[in-house]
Amino acid sequence: MKKRLPISAFHLPVAEIRSGYYSDSYFVRSKHILEKDNYNPQVIMQVFQRQSAILCGIDQAVAILQSCSDNPEQLKIRALFDGDRVSPWETVLTIEGPLANFVHLETVYLGVLSRQTKIATNVDRVVSAAAGKPVLFFPSRFDHFSVQAEDGYAA
Repeated sequence: MKKRLPISAFHLPVAEIRSGYYSDSYFVRSKHILEKDNYNPQVIMQVFQRQSAILCGIDQAVAILQSCSDNPEQLKIRALFDGDRVSPWETVLTIEGPLANFVHLETVYLGVLSRQTKIATNVDRVVSAAAGKPVLFFPSRFDHFSVQAEDGYAA
């Protein structure tokens, strides 16, 4: 049985994420408007991508939702697993619950999924093209040090 990585594996800046520091401003404004109008509809959010891929970042996306949303116990989260092969338009993550509880997190969890899925998919293609030859991965030489752990995991 597959297991998720624990929330503690990600060292999330919870206060900053909750405050909307890493979010697009329109998602933060949406949250404020919903709260101001005392309107918090129950929604089902489905996340997918348009191309075949190797899914990665899903554990971190789930950790973000569980630790940075308002009232995470009110959310029902269903998700595939890191390393799963996904088809175009296949749902990889479903979030069900009050919209204002998590609308401000969309930028953050989609960014995590996008970057890590791109790396996992590209590395899978390189490994296939290498046809059994060793493949070395040097993420620290081409990007900011803060993304090394997640990029290495995705690879």
